Amino acid sequence: MPRLAKSTKNMATFHKHIKNQIKLPVVAFILFFGVTVSAQVTMPKQVKRLKAFHRSNQTFLVWNGIESYGEPSARGEISGGLLQTEFKKKLNALKQAKKDGHEICYRVYRSDRPIDANSLQDVELLAEVQPLSVYYPFHLGMSWYEDKHKNEIIPRLAVEPEKPLEDYQELYVHTVNKSDKSYYAVLAVINGKENTFISDENSLIEPLKETPGEPEPVLQRIERIDKDQHYVWQKGPAEVRYYVRWVHEPYANISRCYEWAVAVPDSYNEKKPAALQLSLHSWGGNADRGTYWYDVKPNTIRIAAVNYPPQDWWYGYRNNYEISELKDNDIVFNYTERRLMSFINWTQKKWNIDKNLIFVEGQSMGGAGAISFGMKNGDTFCYANSWVGIACWRHSTYFRKGERAKWGNIEQLMNYNGVKFDDWMDLSWWLHEYPKKETPFLSFANGKNDGGIGWDQAVRAVNALWETKRPFVFLWGMSGHGQRAKFMMNPDMMALDKSIPAFRSCSLDDGLGTGTKLAEPKKFETREGKILDDWYDGDSTGQINAYLLWKNVNEEKDKYEITVYLDEKAPKSTCIVDMTPRRTKVFKAKPGQKFRWTNSNVYNKNEIQAGEITADKWGLVTIEKLKVSKAGNRIRITVRAF
Repeated sequence: MPRLAKSTKNMATFHKHIKNQIKLPVVAFILFFGVTVSAQVTMPKQVKRLKAFHRSNQTFLVWNGIESYGEPSARGEISGGLLQTEFKKKLNALKQAKKDGHEICYRVYRSDRPIDANSLQDVELLAEVQPLSVYYPFHLGMSWYEDKHKNEIIPRLAVEPEKPLEDYQELYVHTVNKSDKSYYAVLAVINGKENTFISDENSLIEPLKETPGEPEPVLQRIERIDKDQHYVWQKGPAEVRYYVRWVHEPYANISRCYEWAVAVPDSYNEKKPAALQLSLHSWGGNADRGTYWYDVKPNTIRIAAVNYPPQDWWYGYRNNYEISELKDNDIVFNYTERRLMSFINWTQKKWNIDKNLIFVEGQSMGGAGAISFGMKNGDTFCYANSWVGIACWRHSTYFRKGERAKWGNIEQLMNYNGVKFDDWMDLSWWLHEYPKKETPFLSFANGKNDGGIGWDQAVRAVNALWETKRPFVFLWGMSGHGQRAKFMMNPDMMALDKSIPAFRSCSLDDGLGTGTKLAEPKKFETREGKILDDWYDGDSTGQINAYLLWKNVNEEKDKYEITVYLDEKAPKSTCIVDMTPRRTKVFKAKPGQKFRWTNSNVYNKNEIQAGEITADKWGLVTIEKLKVSKAGNRIRITVRAF
């Protein structure tokens, strides 16, 4: 039996609030002026069985809703979720109810004292929760409603590991920012009218003790991948663990929920550190689509998230997005990057991860994220792989202009770190602004005829990588948005605790051009005999640094050694190239410092080149016109003795 009002005033308030609400006939026994009477009265529909608990900085509220919008069929109710077609039926029933004047939502209130009808107007309204809140359609990505997903599952959320909530329940998760003791109440709102009847069914009698901290992901379910099955192009056996994490500031501007997939191969051994791959999906993808799982020895754990809502190219958005209209003083925050880094840190605590073998990859929107997030976090990522991403946003205006709602107009808004947002998102600007900051090895690709992504921005990125002496490989061609990069993640070459060489001006490089649009296009014939228009100067297809490899790096305070060689697929047996050691740990040069270098054949030890060089203004040492062969060359750089 719900709590009843204890005074004449409260009793009058009680009758006032139940009047004109949806009625449910019951028999109420009311103690009034000492007289017990029995009367047939009508009670409003209200939230029931509110449950609340606090864990890792978050308060979880679960209650029985007043409407579940139809019962799912036996076929539709599948292991903690619904077929997408069944969920759409529920949504249609919800829409029809609104048309019929029976729109329902739930208001969540919070206070430092017990909540009743009299105090309600003075307590904090946290949120309005829409029905069907326990379902997570974004498991299928932002296009979850399309018919292509009709045979897939819309899961129900779990707030305890692997225990999905029920169809009739509703959910809200509140992230706290200070230690407190709080009371909560949840009230139904029907067609705009709030039912303010409060009892122990829909409010807390005792407060919850709340403490701030880092929100923990909640395990939703585990799916097995058998040895003959594939998961995002990688063969099992493995398990995929799906987590959900509810976040607010500093990981989102408003309360949001995100799913994470963690793929763990059966070969994983906690005694042997695994590589960690962060996968960033393409536009409209999800944790299971629009990405790949690369097998890097000894084994690789893959993590991937859903970048929705909103879909922000894996960076972030302005602080008032979905709160208010665009204003000149809005600031863009890297909410999504923060969320990604936080989950990487959590994964490292959960599994034995080799901190030197963390890499990021993505394609299209994910490729843009791999470049922006990866290149600016060279102390975390050893390698970044990008297919047809955007490196210099203000020079890729098609998509940049399409993101005004999140990022403002071009050159309008500031970034959270005091830099103009469009400067920060321009890799060519960033590389020149931070020339001494180490970057991961970048392998990327773009199509010259990729109209949406743009070609000029890619040329600018390559030139900046050359000019600031960064390690990278670039491929391009006439495959449009289907252009692919060369995957080069190799622990022996790329590990974060190993130095990597930067190459430029290789004699085997193809002609990149200047990104200048031609008055008339060149004709390019594909392997299939199709004729395409190439509107830009430079070669229609090509590569930069794609044949150069290295191994056996050795560093000392006054000496640096590395073996450099050409891939067997190189069109020639030798090349000439400039080489700069990057990401050095022990060998550190000072601007203007003098060095001697030698180049010897690996097998017969014969010295074929030697010379003296001076460290540049950034403390970088570059050997120019170095001879490199398929046989291999041992390069030695030593401090010049005076």
